Parts: sequence; C-alpha cells; structure tokens
Amino acid sequence: MSEYEVEQILSLVPIVVISIMVGLASYFTKSNENSENKDSSEKPYKVFLKQMLFSITICIMVYSILSATDLPYLAKIGISSAIAFFGIEQALSIVQTIISLRNGNKESKDKEKRGKDV
Repeated sequence: MSEYEVEQILSLVPIVVISIMVGLASYFTKSNENSENKDSSEKPYKVFLKQMLFSITICIMVYSILSATDLPYLAKIGISSAIAFFGIEQALSIVQTIISLRNGNKESKDKEKRGKDV
C-alpha cells in the first residue's frame, strides 16, 4: 500500500467512530423501547448492526460527495457525521438555522453601521 492509500483510509476513521456511536445510540434507544414493549420482533443487536452499517454508508457517501468541494477536512467530517446522526432533514434544518443566525448577525451589524452613518 502506498502512503496515499494509507492516508485515505485513515481519513475515514472518524466516520467509522461516529457510525459506531450512532449504532450504540440506536441500540440503547431500541433496548429501552423493548423493555417497555415486549412485542418487538427485532433484536437490539440487529438494530445496532443495521444502524451502524447504514450510518457508515451514508457518511462515506456524503464525505465522498463533499470531497469534490474545497471544504476543510473537519467540515467534511462534521457535515457527513451530522447527516448520519441526525438524518438529512434535521441536519438541513440545523444548517439553515446556523446560516440564518450568521446572516442575522451580519444584518444587525449592517443596520448598526447604517444608523451611525445617518
């Protein structure tokens, strides 16, 4: 293996760690639901494996798509992890909230500047 291939594989380690955490969160959520509901047919460890594999797949796909951009490494990892952890709808709403807060701060600064200029 070349040094480049090793570097590429190591860049995916945070994605695997986040996916394991997502699988564990689903496992504990499902096990709590199973303790309340005895009629569940799916075993919690199957939920863990299914959710972990799903989140790894989603993270790698999003990270691969983001690799075509000029975003920094941590931004790519953060975005792909957020999508795997929260789901696409909630991750998009979080991003929209952050953008609106950021734009809101810029707008309020612009208004303050305009007020001082007048």
